[in-house]
Amino acid sequence: MVDANLEASRAVLSWTFAERARMRIDHRIAKLERDPVLTHRNAVRYAALWRGRGEALDLSTRLEAVAELLAGKRSGFYTHDRYAEAVGLAERAMAIQSAAWAPLAMDFRQYRTPLAMMDRASIERDAEPARSPFSGLYTTIAERIREWGAGCIALTVAFPGQLLPSQILGMKLRELMPEALLLGGGPALSQFFFGMPTDAATEGLGPFDAVVAGDGDLAMPRIVDAFSRGDRARGFIIEEQRADLTDLPCPDFEGLPLEEYLSPKLVLPYDLARGCYWGRCAFCHYGTVPAGTAPYRVRDPGVAAAHLVELKARYGAAVFYLSEDALAPVHARDFALALRGKGVRWSTDIRPEHGFTASLARELAAGGLLSVSVGVESASPRTLARMDKGIDHEVMRTAIRHLARAGIAVEAMAFEGFPGESARDALLTLRFLDEEYEQFSLFIFGQFGLVRGSRIFASPGEYGISEIWTVEGDRFGSGLFWESAGRGYSDQEIAQIESTLEDLSAR
Repeated sequence: MVDANLEASRAVLSWTFAERARMRIDHRIAKLERDPVLTHRNAVRYAALWRGRGEALDLSTRLEAVAELLAGKRSGFYTHDRYAEAVGLAERAMAIQSAAWAPLAMDFRQYRTPLAMMDRASIERDAEPARSPFSGLYTTIAERIREWGAGCIALTVAFPGQLLPSQILGMKLRELMPEALLLGGGPALSQFFFGMPTDAATEGLGPFDAVVAGDGDLAMPRIVDAFSRGDRARGFIIEEQRADLTDLPCPDFEGLPLEEYLSPKLVLPYDLARGCYWGRCAFCHYGTVPAGTAPYRVRDPGVAAAHLVELKARYGAAVFYLSEDALAPVHARDFALALRGKGVRWSTDIRPEHGFTASLARELAAGGLLSVSVGVESASPRTLARMDKGIDHEVMRTAIRHLARAGIAVEAMAFEGFPGESARDALLTLRFLDEEYEQFSLFIFGQFGLVRGSRIFASPGEYGISEIWTVEGDRFGSGLFWESAGRGYSDQEIAQIESTLEDLSAR
């Protein structure tokens, strides 16, 4: 197993990478300064290079300490000021890479160039060594896998920011291992293909023989077995079969450099459940299904608890992240009861609903629940109804208070800009976050993004969307834009929202 994301993160936080970026910035500045006149594009790049040069001056010598602090190899991770400084330096490290390789934008969330992933030509252009800071790393990873003699390689792409890197890494693997079976999968890659025009799918595959949408538990063994008999999987494959989660074995993390992750304590992922038991939110398209959310399934909580105890014994991990869409209250309770006294702590995502009573919250804390991310989305009754969220803001308020008062850290996830939402609706959400400030350990207040596969995309008129479009030449449909039929926020309203958010964030 290879965690290319970890290796890339480690590279960005290295002296070698920072120094190379600084030298590249100096070279590009000198080259542009030889031009008597700068085009608009080059003027933008020139400004970005100077910003990056300022970031780079004192950074390279400090990055090794950042990686050591985040990994717990030196003190300070649990000290707010030192941790904040380390995160700030990590952000600067990515900023100088973005400047050195402009027009690339790289941060904790994204890796993208303007108009990227539109067609095969744009991907191949971004894969050129002159445009890819990780070109050497991709080569190193591919050469390592070739030395192993792998006949089949599968890339799991979980997040949209990994789409472009996965294509570039896939191209390097294909170059060095032309006979290997190269598979792609995971939520981000699946949704990328679900949203792609049918006539572009072959072009979208690029280096991959096949991309599999759906659970890999049954698909992977079947595909590899067929390959061993000379049957090579090809194209975009939608896997309809879903394993009974309780029948699946305990996860195996052997081969991953578990001591190298940027956390002072090892945190392992686990899926007690998959899919969403509500599955009706109008804005949502998540998981490896063409539309909506994957159907909810859950492992036997007793079996799952035994797995975590086994993983703790095998790897020394006492903290786990349950990477699911939403865990139902009854299954959370049974899981916590099975873990009581086992010395295991865990975190997950939930819907803040009626079922999370004060007594249940205490049971969950006693069973090791450390933190939860809760889908607040909005605190406007009107917006919640139009979302078909199935919970009102007072129910959410009560559930959040029960969890927080039981000693469970609560993260609120909310956003503004839902189609047809007014500035008043957005301010109601911010007021809710402000009123419940003492209950939250963290909050996110983002912006609505339209996604294919959501109910809004299927019926835009019902939500006041007058037009949806893509950029001309976007063969893969990788970017969606939309316009509301109603009035948007005024400049004054935008300023009020931003000011209110800044005041809340500053606390």
